[in-house]
Amino acid sequence: CPLSHSSQAGRREAMAFDYLVIVDFQVTSGAAVEEKNEQEIWEFPWVVFDVASKQVVDEKQVYVKPTLHPELATDPAVQSAGSLQQSVQDFNDYLYRSFLANNKDFCLCTLGELPLKRWLRVDAKEKGVKLAAHYSKFVDAGAEFSRLFPRAAGAGAAVTVQRMAEHLQVQLDPAHTGGLLLCRALA
Repeated sequence: CPLSHSSQAGRREAMAFDYLVIVDFQVTSGAAVEEKNEQEIWEFPWVVFDVASKQVVDEKQVYVKPTLHPELATDPAVQSAGSLQQSVQDFNDYLYRSFLANNKDFCLCTLGELPLKRWLRVDAKEKGVKLAAHYSKFVDAGAEFSRLFPRAAGAGAAVTVQRMAEHLQVQLDPAHTGGLLLCRALA
């Protein structure tokens, strides 16, 4: 996708990328958590899509232990996970080793703005985690789909992976739900 959505300026800039790094965080949920805006990231997955070859070339799934509501972490992998700070640092290190150190351009990609603009920023701010500049520029796959296929997107309707796949006649594995699996579906 040759377009980048700048969350700070709200404008589109024509750019070329070697890779799209697709992220889709999973957050704690429930009436009490959402009412207090205390959602925490518990899954931090990513899938790397090589734009030139149009292939997925890497993926990773990292778990984050919730601190505000640790009782919501029922999965043993989440209970024994590291902090948000550690996960963000691991992701930053991965981006540096994989792209920046090799003079490769990348852009983050999400479905909607919530993952980066709300969930990550709010959780990071609450926990004192500083975010690098690359978290401010991203491709919103849903917004790009709506721009390119306005009739298929539907007026005011939320763009889902399923809606995009149907319009583009792409077969999805029905198991594509949640973090890493949604990243794979977007790729």
